[in-house]
Amino acid sequence: MNFCKKEQEESCTSKSSFWDGDELPVCNANKPATYQFSGRRLQHEWYQNKEGHLINANAQGAANIGRKIGLTVDS
Repeated sequence: MNFCKKEQEESCTSKSSFWDGDELPVCNANKPATYQFSGRRLQHEWYQNKEGHLINANAQGAANIGRKIGLTVDS
């Protein structure tokens, strides 16, 4: 089994809603910008999407990292 390491910029992956299709901007602390996200993080474990559904925040962030590296899911 072979593994390949790839570094990936992860900013805003926990703020952008994967489930609502939010854009994934590069958030930069040195150049703050105002972004509108459709959902919000609740506590440490939960993310609430725009319809009010609760989703595990780690799974939601991981899905967004997948989007940033170009992974797609076939239905």
